Amino acid sequence: MNESGKNKFLVDAIQTAYLWRHSDFYGQHDAAIRALSKRHSAKGLNISECEQAFNLGLSVVIEAEDIINKMPNTKYPSETEARSVAAEIASNVQQSIPECPTEMVEYAIGMLFWMPLMR
Repeated sequence: MNESGKNKFLVDAIQTAYLWRHSDFYGQHDAAIRALSKRHSAKGLNISECEQAFNLGLSVVIEAEDIINKMPNTKYPSETEARSVAAEIASNVQQSIPECPTEMVEYAIGMLFWMPLMR
């Protein structure tokens, strides 16, 4: 798989982990991993690679939620503040999970968390 394909797979893994964490199926992670595997089986990925990516994605989501939950609920963040939070999340993830590309974390966090940040 080329670099672009790996990055798309990582973003999908982060999104899948986020959806799983906030769904009625929380606790049944094997179903989420199978769904991820099914979507990417044509790329030659096996179930263990999908499980590893899912667990990486879940680590990203948990790190992001920890930071976002510490933000004050009293104001709407500006785009600059939201980008700053995404960069902080990506930096923290990069320190704890070096194999996770920073730009992909920022992209996935942006997709997942811009709307909740605007609470």
